[in-house]
Amino acid sequence: MILSNKLNVEFKRENIDRDFDIYRVTKEAKENYYSSNVLDIPNIMFKAKSVVYTFGNDCFVMFGEGMLEKERFKEELARERPDAVIQKIDLMKDNAIYPNVLAQLIFNTLASPDRRSLQYNNITGKLLYERAGWMTSRKGVPTTFYMLRFRLTKDFYISMEIETYSNVHDVIKYYKKANTSQYVFDRESGRFRKKLHNDDYGPKESYVKRSLGSEHNTVYFLDFTSYKAFQNCKVGIYGQFVQDVRDHLGEYIEIENAGYEDYESFQPDAGFENRDYSSMLGRHPIRIDDVEGTEESAIYCKAAVNIFRKHYGQEVSIGEAQKGAYNIRVLRNREYYKSLGLDDPYGKVVEGAVVQHMTIDDVQIEKFEKSIKDGRFEVSSVFEKIIQEMLIKDDIREGRIEIADWKRLGYKQAWTFVRPWTYRDDTNRMKVKFYRIRIECDGRFFIDRHEKGEGFLLDDEWEAIENAYDSHNRMQDRAVDGLAYTDFRNIYVIMSTDQRTMPHFEQLEEALRYSDKEKKVPTSIILDCAERFMEDCEEFRDKTEIFIERIKSLSSPASIKDINKMLDMRGNKKFGKVMNQYIYENIGVMINSCLKSKENIWKLTPMLDIKYFRKYGRFYYFIGTKKKSLKQSIHNACLLREIAATGGQMDFESLMPLMAVEFVRNRQYTVVPFPFKYLNEVINSDNMYC
Repeated sequence: MILSNKLNVEFKRENIDRDFDIYRVTKEAKENYYSSNVLDIPNIMFKAKSVVYTFGNDCFVMFGEGMLEKERFKEELARERPDAVIQKIDLMKDNAIYPNVLAQLIFNTLASPDRRSLQYNNITGKLLYERAGWMTSRKGVPTTFYMLRFRLTKDFYISMEIETYSNVHDVIKYYKKANTSQYVFDRESGRFRKKLHNDDYGPKESYVKRSLGSEHNTVYFLDFTSYKAFQNCKVGIYGQFVQDVRDHLGEYIEIENAGYEDYESFQPDAGFENRDYSSMLGRHPIRIDDVEGTEESAIYCKAAVNIFRKHYGQEVSIGEAQKGAYNIRVLRNREYYKSLGLDDPYGKVVEGAVVQHMTIDDVQIEKFEKSIKDGRFEVSSVFEKIIQEMLIKDDIREGRIEIADWKRLGYKQAWTFVRPWTYRDDTNRMKVKFYRIRIECDGRFFIDRHEKGEGFLLDDEWEAIENAYDSHNRMQDRAVDGLAYTDFRNIYVIMSTDQRTMPHFEQLEEALRYSDKEKKVPTSIILDCAERFMEDCEEFRDKTEIFIERIKSLSSPASIKDINKMLDMRGNKKFGKVMNQYIYENIGVMINSCLKSKENIWKLTPMLDIKYFRKYGRFYYFIGTKKKSLKQSIHNACLLREIAATGGQMDFESLMPLMAVEFVRNRQYTVVPFPFKYLNEVINSDNMYC
């Protein structure tokens, strides 16, 4: 099964109605509530169980049954918002409150005052999860920290988003100003909350929702390097959230993750992608332009020259970029030149030249220095990506796809791909420009552009493109990534959704908890079990005797980590696998989680490779991490994309090979058909300084 972040929810309305009173707070003005303290007064002054605000003029507040001083509550809200109207909700009426809002109200009670032991906070209608390790302090005063927000959409997709908060004093110092919407750590309770208008907290005690500089806090979506790492990743935290809901809110709500049983896996054609970079690089001279001209940049240039010579059989010359050549410009990132007030060398354009930048800030110089010393000159993923980018730009210049064998796909008609690009014009109005690439059956292509809404007489094709975009991009929970078609009367609309795939988090947690590297066990129980194993599995006697002697060398109790080293599953794969399973089945100790094994990989299946299915007449797919390239941490969740056909006929499977390539996201599959990468390059080139 492919698990997703969509929740199946069952309410126990009688119990909710028995224990809680829910109020709707409505106002007349159209601005949101964040500029006022309406969302904060219920929690701070009236000990509300929870507050929810999504958007618009309504927010919802939950109190313990009969616990609200309603008249006083009205008075306090009236001071803040004279147009505020309070109405008690009759929960037993079907349309009294949106189901997702009710569910979020219940979830938000995890942060209520009587559950202070839990790590949640209900600020301005949001549910935030906090960790002490996510805070940076100076002289005992927090300077910046981040929290994880749990948000439930109207279609019951639960999202986990990072929100960063920084000290107002530091923000003013860095940005010269700070937002008026500020937060504080309450002096009495220590709880983080919204700052009220009559609070006397100074800038060094106040915080705004903003990060400092270009650094942004991140939490890995999945990390199974250890049990501790899993507990600190989004999937692990989500698993704890689900358990907290069951333990503390089970009498009001039941939840489980939905999923998809009927799906198919796409098997890539290994011969489609052209991996012969040497022959493609041989089409033009290669030049390296050392823009920096420093000792450091010289190291990068020297290493690059030798990599091209050793691995690709190509000689390289040093000098300024030239037309008709592959050009690599060695420089710093844009922020470096901006901070020093220097001219931006990125703006130097050589007409008709293929130019790719190698930013020395993004590549560890130690690796290049080591490469020069040992003479190996290994091709790093960063360097390989530079080559791929040059080859793509050369395809665009030549108007023909060479980095993949387009003819191999056997298309009988030309395919057209359209990317919408949104921007603001000089009057700050939002505008849309469409970039279109038409690829013939032999791989030749041309690219053109169209400004949405321009021209009184559109040809039928551009009109169909505008209509397809307009009719699908207006959906609140959908965003149009692009369009694809062979016939504009049946356009495939590719949309990103709020839905993400989820690994089987409960089974992952169990496996990692049992095999927790930090856990210690008496070596005697391992030795006794190994002795019994030797009697039951005579074929492994020699290896078992070696394992027993290794265990005897450890101090007791020994950590699972040290016992795992003694088992040496890499060197003794078959023996290690059988012994590991035997020990687990007999004494409940798991030495190695073996999550990548054939028996356990199903727990990670929703995060791997290319999978698709059909539902409700539409086509859905996601692009995961390549199973062969799977590491123990995955930075982002897999986004589920939805395909709609304007003409009703759906054959999107024919485009699946266009995502099973590794030259867009180096060594991983790309998330939309790769011709969109060509359009992105043209968009970036057209609008570099917009």
